[in-house]
Amino acid sequence: MSMGLQAKLLRALEQGEIEPLGSNQPPKRVDVRLLCATHRDLDAMVRAGTFRDDLYFRIRVITLELPPLRRYKDNLEVLAAVFVQLAAQRHDRPVVGISAPALAMLRAYDFPGNVRELRNIVEHAVIMCTSDEIQPDDLPRTLELAKPKQTKARPGTLRAMREHWLEPLERTYLTELLAACSGNVREACRRADVTAATFYRLMARRGVAIERRATSS
Repeated sequence: MSMGLQAKLLRALEQGEIEPLGSNQPPKRVDVRLLCATHRDLDAMVRAGTFRDDLYFRIRVITLELPPLRRYKDNLEVLAAVFVQLAAQRHDRPVVGISAPALAMLRAYDFPGNVRELRNIVEHAVIMCTSDEIQPDDLPRTLELAKPKQTKARPGTLRAMREHWLEPLERTYLTELLAACSGNVREACRRADVTAATFYRLMARRGVAIERRATSS
């Protein structure tokens, strides 16, 4: 908004009155709740003189900061699953999930377009998918092109690289295994052929929680 329009908005907020453009009638009283959203740095704009400080202080009663998707990728699998379901219904496709390699590619991507970009990527994959599970080849090429060149990256240790690739795969495996066992860790340990101590250690390491399902007797 221009500085002049900002002044008019501030006056309307302070006085609780508006006057329709071109009207000769007295101002009308209004009672509104104002919700503002922006991707700009308003603090910097106030310092630069392009946003009124009095309006800024008036509208920032309660401030909620929404972090970019790359900062809460632990929820990426849940978000992607929801978008798969919505896209499959919208396009009448028999897709029900995302394979572990495809999910690993999504986790490695920074999503400059945030959740909206994730939704579009998943919808693209659902349309291109030829099975009931999204594979890496179904994802847009932008994910491959956005990956850093191996020659530019500083090589890490073998242990660090192994951890980098195994982390999303192990989390997906543990989550799906527990879901298949209805949260029964003993049964999950039997299927995974590991001890309970090892299984719990892996769960803690990958941040996987148990979700038990109630069954009727």
